[in-house]
Amino acid sequence: LEVDLGERQIFSWSYVPIRLLQNFTPNFKGSNVSLDLFKGADGILGGSGPSLSCRNTTVWTVLMQKLNVSSFFLDFHPPKSSIFNDSLPSRIVFNEVDPTAAKMLWSQPKQTGDLINDAMHEMLIYKPKVCGVDLLYNASSNWLTILDTSGPCLSFPPFLFDRLRTHIPVDCPFKQGDISQGRLCSPAQVDGQRVKLPSLSFQLEDSREPMPSSIDLALERLVFRNSSGHELLCVARQDNNDIATPANMMYSYAHIAFGSMVASALNIAVDMRNGSMGISPRGDPKAESSEAGCAKSPTCVGMQSFFPPMNVCED
Repeated sequence: LEVDLGERQIFSWSYVPIRLLQNFTPNFKGSNVSLDLFKGADGILGGSGPSLSCRNTTVWTVLMQKLNVSSFFLDFHPPKSSIFNDSLPSRIVFNEVDPTAAKMLWSQPKQTGDLINDAMHEMLIYKPKVCGVDLLYNASSNWLTILDTSGPCLSFPPFLFDRLRTHIPVDCPFKQGDISQGRLCSPAQVDGQRVKLPSLSFQLEDSREPMPSSIDLALERLVFRNSSGHELLCVARQDNNDIATPANMMYSYAHIAFGSMVASALNIAVDMRNGSMGISPRGDPKAESSEAGCAKSPTCVGMQSFFPPMNVCED
């Protein structure tokens, strides 16, 4: 493991075999991770906290301790397949934040003791909105969000994905409310012209007077081209295969996840002392986004009432 600290430093450990996991299916009706997953494993390679390891330590935590790291900054850049590819390398910067980054807003300190996600860097986001609509509406004012760069996409629990999909201009290979089976939607086209996507905004504290500032995530920065050149939006619907699971962020696979492409669209810093996360947008989300393609609201009649998250009139 090589670290650039002004001069090259190499941290080495004795030889440790790595076992790749293939065709692993979590047990969704019990714990979301089978204990069989860790049989014969001595540890975990990645940026997770020590509580995820059976030995209560990881390569990452040992590195943090050796370098006396109190915070780190994710200087991630879009992958080559992204329509925002800048061909720059990604890196993790210890104990400082890029001075050119936009002013960061900080989350509340992390609450420890989460049996499932305690090893992850997590926060609460408030009032996530798209096209001016609060996606949480009648569910909650906030939702648990995990920084999980083991995957690339912005991932939502089913009910939140379905609400988002209702409002933004996308074409999906699966019906509304159906499981995605790993498939992604594509930005919609009208008369052969691709429609620009809106931004997703959220707060890091609850509403008050004066209103707290919000952070804009340009969904355009989550668009990439696959091997055939087809554009896909890296916003995923988490399939938990259990329709009985309620919209409750304390259930397994019910959180929002910020993947590596999200990290490349935002400046993200983590304070290791209290677990808070600092976030600001990269680029110019307002210039990169447009609400022109947002779904139009229906006109309700009679005794119908309008339900904003799903953009429908209910009897």
